Amino acid sequence: MSPVAREQPSAWGARLRAAAAAGELSDLPFVQQPAWAASKALTGWGSVRLVAQDGAAWAGAQFLIQRLPAGLGRIAYAPRGPIVVAPNEAVAATLRAELLRGLTELRSDGVTLVRLEPGNSTPLPDEADQGADGADALYTAMTSISGRTGVKTRSSAAFAHIVSAFNGEAEILIAESPSGETLGALLVITTPTTTTELFGGATNSGNELRAPYALKVTAMERAVARGSATYDMWGISTSGIAHFKAGWGGAPVVYPGALDVDLDPLRGPLVRLALRLRGFGA
Repeated sequence: MSPVAREQPSAWGARLRAAAAAGELSDLPFVQQPAWAASKALTGWGSVRLVAQDGAAWAGAQFLIQRLPAGLGRIAYAPRGPIVVAPNEAVAATLRAELLRGLTELRSDGVTLVRLEPGNSTPLPDEADQGADGADALYTAMTSISGRTGVKTRSSAAFAHIVSAFNGEAEILIAESPSGETLGALLVITTPTTTTELFGGATNSGNELRAPYALKVTAMERAVARGSATYDMWGISTSGIAHFKAGWGGAPVVYPGALDVDLDPLRGPLVRLALRLRGFGA
C-alpha cells in the first residue's frame, strides 16, 4: 500500500470521473469535486485532497480548509467524504484506516481538527461579482424567501461563481411570467451519477402560481436526459419543506453524521467546543 499522498485538483477530478464511468461509484457527490472547492474559495476556504492507494483500490477525500479565530489553527472539513473504491469491505476498511492515519499530513497546513462527514446514507424512518445566466433571477427569488423567513441569502455574484466553477455541470433554471417578471429559480448541479438542487425558491407571486412545481419538473426531466440515476432535493430542514418534497415520491435518507479527528490534543477539543457553540454540527 502506498503512503497517503496529496493530489492536485485536476488529478482528483480525473480519478472521480474515471471511477464514475467504470461504475465503481453509486453516488458522486458534487461537494467532493474540485469545482466545489473552487467555488468555496470565494468565501475564504482553501482545499487539499488526500488519497490512500492499494493497487487499483483507493480511499480519498477533498478537504476544505479554513482558518479559525483566536489562534485555534485551522479546520479541515470533508463533506460526503471519504470516497472509497475497493473490491470488498475488508480492503475498504483497511484503506479508510490508512487514510485516517494519514490525516497527520494536514498538520503542515496548520490544521488542528479534521471533520469528516461520510456520504453513505440509510433510509430515514417515517418518524424521523461575476456574470452567469440566471444569477440575478435566483437572487431575486432567494431574497423573497429571506424576506418571508429571515434567513440570509447569498449574493447574485456568489451564485454566479458556483455556476462558473462547475463549467457546464451547474445551471440555473428560471420561471418567468409572460411579462418577464421573475417568479422563481433553481440552481442544480449534475455529476456523472446525481443531479442535486442546491438553491431554489419562488417570489410571492411565483408561489401563488406554483412556480416551484414547474421548476422541479423541468429539473427532473433534464436530470433524466443527462443520465442521472438520482435526483437529490438537498435537505428537509423544516416540516413545510419536508411535506413539499415528500409529495414528489422520493425516499428521505439520513447520513451517519460527522467524525472529528483531533490533530492537536490541546486546541482540537477547543475547536469542537467552539463549533458546537456556533451550531456547526454536534
